Amino acid sequence: MTVMVRTTNSSCAMCVLDYSMNVTYAELSYFVLFHNLNTKETVRLGNGTYEERVPLNDIPRHNRNGPRNATNGPSQKNGSFSKNMTYPLSRESDKSAKSTILVSATIAASLLVLLLSLKILTSPIVIPPATIADDSDDDDFSIHKAIADRQLFDEFNRFIVGDYDAKPTFSDFLPGVAGIYGKPVWAFYVNRGQGIASFGTESKEFPIMQFASANHAYQNTAALGFRTFIQGYRSKGGKEFLIEPFSPTRTRYTGVSDDFSLLPERKMFVGANEVQIQEIDYVNRIETNVTYFILPEEDFGALVRRTTITNLDNKRPLTMSVLDGL
Repeated sequence: MTVMVRTTNSSCAMCVLDYSMNVTYAELSYFVLFHNLNTKETVRLGNGTYEERVPLNDIPRHNRNGPRNATNGPSQKNGSFSKNMTYPLSRESDKSAKSTILVSATIAASLLVLLLSLKILTSPIVIPPATIADDSDDDDFSIHKAIADRQLFDEFNRFIVGDYDAKPTFSDFLPGVAGIYGKPVWAFYVNRGQGIASFGTESKEFPIMQFASANHAYQNTAALGFRTFIQGYRSKGGKEFLIEPFSPTRTRYTGVSDDFSLLPERKMFVGANEVQIQEIDYVNRIETNVTYFILPEEDFGALVRRTTITNLDNKRPLTMSVLDGL
């Protein structure tokens, strides 16, 4: 008895034998040709015909019992099954199919949610303008008008912080940009006092003005930083006044007083390479502006501080003495 096996891949070659008692010599002496097609095998039977069969290893073990193949060939136990036979799905296959359906449904739902989110984000949101009721009293009207007139940026595209010294504390650094040939310095400022808390060269180890961390700078800048004192009068023999612009004693703290008419109005302007503070004293009709910026394009590093005092009374001249600096 001779069984010949021919294949192009030695790993897929196998000899098909049936050791049952019903096997005849003719069944064992046929020529077998295996052709590897992933999950199918082409078998040449003894009568010269070919047949594609599913390998035995691809069928679940508990589904391998059943009637013999109707063709004159090996049985189910011989290593292959006829392709024209049907076999029920196993429990593992059923679970795999259900899992595939569940994953597909989840992916579809996720894509739907993503599309709806993109639709919402790309849709324009129309906000109607704020309106004031006709029956509102004068106080409510003035409050709404003040909110409507509030600006976030000035004509130089600088951010405006109104009553900056009454707002929650914040701090920042001026950008150390001095141009191609300049020498930059660092400047640390806070929203208390006249702003600048410390500045220097290279690092905080080389300060021109002593460096202090933010929690100390919030407390000490108004007293230990830059300060300005103005003494003056309007006419000879008139009443003199002495004021300190940006003093914390005249800050418009919310809840402390409802009457801000005697207190100055203050603003901070934050630009790309500068910070400016402004105080308008309506009682003495004086406007004080202080601007800080890094000196560019010089062979030495410097922080420039420019103080401007303006008389807001066009009818009466102002005579004054000024003390300004650290």
